[in-house]
Amino acid sequence: MERVGGTSRAQRSAEIRTKWAAHVAAWRESGRRQSEYCRERGLDPKYFSIWKGREERAPTLVPVVVRARAARPAMAATAITTDELTLSATLPNGIALNVHLPSARTLSLVVAELARLPC
Repeated sequence: MERVGGTSRAQRSAEIRTKWAAHVAAWRESGRRQSEYCRERGLDPKYFSIWKGREERAPTLVPVVVRARAARPAMAATAITTDELTLSATLPNGIALNVHLPSARTLSLVVAELARLPC
């Protein structure tokens, strides 16, 4: 792995992404025009627009923890008629993700497979 000034290329790329993501978030929270925000901080508006576009296109992944549900009292259990699960998420850009799974066991298998994927 190539190092520049004691920092690997991957580390430097991560630092740059983090820096620009923080600027984009701060700009959104500021309520200021993009040009004003850039001018006040000495940022190149062209690069700001590039990174803003990357942030808008990149899906945000959040960690999901799956835990077994505690047993319900017998009376409440009669209301449960199926083990089928439906997971829904709507991204900020309007894309909706709906996943229908036949069982909680299937969900655990899906999560296990996702955990094996390289980042």
